[in-house]
Amino acid sequence: MSTGTSYEERFGKRVGYIPEYAMVYEWWEQDVRDEEWEDYAEAIRKCINFDFPTESRTLRDEDLLKAVYNYVVQPLAEAAGKFRI
Repeated sequence: MSTGTSYEERFGKRVGYIPEYAMVYEWWEQDVRDEEWEDYAEAIRKCINFDFPTESRTLRDEDLLKAVYNYVVQPLAEAAGKFRI
């Protein structure tokens, strides 16, 4: 998320080409979902794909800060509360 652009925006989308990170992520995502860590997988997916309901691409913008908090931080905090050590 540090660059504020998705892989496709930065490097272009190639037909029939699956970037290495995408293959690894898909493998990891399935494993995580099988282990019932869906909230974590979704938060990471949103960050990797920059999937937020705002056009902003800088953390200096209040809209993106709110979106990251609402769609990543809050769900992760709620998910962490489900686990007791």
